[in-house]
Formats: sequence, C-alpha cells, structure tokens
Amino acid sequence: MAIQYKKESIHATVSPYIKKQAEELVESKDFSSMSDLVSIALAEFIGRYKREQKEKDMEVEGLLSTLSEKDITPAMVKLLKQVFEEGKVSKGCKPVIVDDIIE
Repeated sequence: MAIQYKKESIHATVSPYIKKQAEELVESKDFSSMSDLVSIALAEFIGRYKREQKEKDMEVEGLLSTLSEKDITPAMVKLLKQVFEEGKVSKGCKPVIVDDIIE
C-alpha cells in the first residue's frame, strides 16, 4: 500500500516564460505533474536557502568572535572622530568626546 501524504494547495503567479518552461518539463514526463515539479523545485530551493542562511550566520559569528578577540578601540575612536569632524552627525546629536572616555 502506497504512503499518502497530506498536501496543501498554493497559488502563484509567474512569468509566461517560467510557465512555458514548467509545462515543457511536465510534458517531457520527467515530472508526473505541475504539482510534482513545483513541490520538488520549492523543496530544493528551501533547502539551499536554509543552508546559505546558516553559512551566513556562521560567517557573522566568526567575524564577531574575531573582533571580540582583538582590541578595536583605537580604530573605533578614529572612526568616531572622523564621523564627527566630517559633520556626519546631526548637530542636535553631539556625541560624548571620545578622547575623554578612552584616555
């Protein structure tokens, strides 16, 4: 006896090119139906998307870990001074003088 899985219906609007390509794949008998094609395509996309997101998260964690191991205070002080001197901070939002805190 075949296993039956509960299916849900979705509706999507696609370009005529995508629709034509999908119909050709179904007609080629590589896929049993349009539903089969869409289900496989979405499953593969979601799997790839989740892997890429996980890789990005790992890269960010690695960067944050590297930064926390280094003393970036001098670079931050320089950046804050440069931003303030170039007037990129609104006049009503004057920062605390960094030299007073660090030195």
